[in-house]
Formats: sequence, C-alpha cells, structure tokens
Amino acid sequence: MKKLTASLVFAAMFLFLSGSAMAYYTIYDDATGGDCSSIGIWDAGTKTCTLTADLYIPSGHGINIGSDYVTLNGNGHVVNGVRNPFYTGVDIYYRTGVTVKNLRLVNFWHGIVLISSSGNSITGTNNTSNYIGILLGQSNDNIFSNNSLMSNDHGFRVVESSNNIFRGNNIANGYMGISTFRSNVTLRDNSISNNIYGFYYEDSSNQNIVYNNNFIDNQYQTFCAADNFCSNDIFSFAAPTGGNYWSNYNTPEEGCSDLNNDSFCDVPNGLDYLPWTMQDGWLTPETLIGGTITAVEELLTSGDIATVGTATSLTSTLNNALNAISGGNIQAGGNMLQAFINKVEAQAGKQISAEAAAQLIDAAEQIMSKL
Repeated sequence: MKKLTASLVFAAMFLFLSGSAMAYYTIYDDATGGDCSSIGIWDAGTKTCTLTADLYIPSGHGINIGSDYVTLNGNGHVVNGVRNPFYTGVDIYYRTGVTVKNLRLVNFWHGIVLISSSGNSITGTNNTSNYIGILLGQSNDNIFSNNSLMSNDHGFRVVESSNNIFRGNNIANGYMGISTFRSNVTLRDNSISNNIYGFYYEDSSNQNIVYNNNFIDNQYQTFCAADNFCSNDIFSFAAPTGGNYWSNYNTPEEGCSDLNNDSFCDVPNGLDYLPWTMQDGWLTPETLIGGTITAVEELLTSGDIATVGTATSLTSTLNNALNAISGGNIQAGGNMLQAFINKVEAQAGKQISAEAAAQLIDAAEQIMSKL
C-alpha cells in the first residue's frame, strides 16, 4: 500500500509541472473565453463556457481552466481520452471560484484534477473508467456534489488537502471509493458501493467527518491506516442526524438490533455510535426540504438561477412547506411543494436553467413521495 501511496503523490507532483501547455483547450476570462469559441458558446456576462459537442482528446490534457471565477458547463457532453499516464480531462491549477458541471469524463488517467485550488465547485459530473475520477492536491475548501464516479480505479483521491466537502455523490465499482493522504474531509449523503475499499484514509488523515452515507457491499467499508489517528474521526451525531448505513451491519445477526424502533442500531458499529438500520434513513421530508433550500442558494450562486428575487420566491415557498409539515399539516405542506414545482416549471429555461429546473422538480417530487 505504501508503494501505491507514493505513486499517487508522485502523480500529483507531476501535474504541477505538466500545466496547461499540454492541454488541447484552455478557458480564459476574455472576450472569447480563450478556446471556448472552438468547443462551445462563451457567455462573457456569466463567464460560462457551455460545450456544444462531445470532444475526443487523443493525447495530452483535455481542458485547462485558465482563469478564476469561470464556469465550464458540459451541457451533458462527453470528453473522452485514451488513459495515457497522467493525462487529465479537466485541469484546475491555482484557481478559485471555478465551477465545473454537467460534464462526462471518460477514459483519462485523471478525470478532473485540482492542484493548489480552493473555493471551487464540481457538481453533476460523470467520471467513468478513469484511473482516478477526481484528484485533489493541496486544495482546500472545495465542494463536490452530486457527481457520479463509476468503474474508476480510484473514485476520489485527496492528497494533502483540508476542509473539502463531498455531498450527494455516487461512487461505485472501483478499487478505492474515496481515499485520503494527509487530509481531512467531510462526507455526507454519499452512496459508496461495490468497491474493494469504500473509504480508505492513511498517513495522518484524521478529523474526518463522515455521516449520513450509505456504505454498501464494499469489501472493506472503511479502512484506517492513519498512524493511530482514527479515534479523532466523527462518524455520527446525536439523533435525529445519526450516523451512516452499513450493509454489513443492519440485522440482529450482524449485531444491529433496534429494540426501541428508532431506526438506529442499539449498539455502535466501531466509531459510528448511531448507525442507521435502513438506507437513507435520515432523508425525512424536513431534511430533504432543507437540502433543497441549500440547492436553490447554490444554484443562485452558480448562475443557474438568474435573480435573487426568483431564488427568494422559491425558498419562501419551501420554508412554508417546511413549517406546515413540521406542524403536522401534511396536506398544506404538499400543496406548498406543488406550488414550488409550478413556480420552477414557469421559469424553466428563463430565470432558471433547464438542468437546474429538472433538479429542483426531482427534489420536490422526492419530498412529496415521503409525505
């Protein structure tokens, strides 16, 4: 395992030297968006490059982000490589405020790489059949949400980085789902399944916060090789938040009894003091509404919701739904959620991007299904 770790650290160091000179396309904040005009449409007002076609990268890196505070919107398109060592689909070096979204990255050594980059957002990407889906090196305070990382050797690899948040990602069918080296992470609302190692953390990786995740059928659900720092990690909070769901610890035969029917195992599972007895047990209507309010705020920040007024109207309706449901008036809460859907549909493709509208409608319909 030490040889594996050394090779991944070397990969991160190599990326410092390779840079944008080997990239096929570079996105800059200028009149044309750098090379954006060759591969998509540049919106100078929102600093957004939207791809208009799939891309094939026969050698070198694919797309380099050359300026802060720009957005690369893949628009559902695929960037396909040939998995040559160290070549990357999207490079983000020394950047802040960058958003990469709605992009598929297939068959690279690294799907997306962040080096010495902080305050960025990677959301709604699909990373498949890469050596490493998403690699971070010395990058802090980034958010990775609603990404799919399937059939990569490593899903997320985090090297010497702190305070990164991984939320709502689906990580499956790899060797390591999420692995860290001298780093700490927050993992919440992720599905981590069918990997050899679900969450592997090593060499002074500690003070991790891991809760409300589904760990399903990984050979090793978690594995700590962190030089006796494992006890500093948090795997649960007090009810109703609780801990995680573990597919190998959810029946009385496996040690998980629930005699008081509170949906928590009566006995801890290692550092998880309140393991859930069911997948997604924490996704109550109230928590889902809270998550949808957060999603609206993030979509306003990313520009997918165009105006503060539109976002305020949506969050107000969601708060009304939350108050009604919390007060026991389920019918009124359902009516408010339908009103929310109606507002989103009315602004889809106008004040709300089509992708964001679909996301918000799906979220509201999921909440309504639990009423």
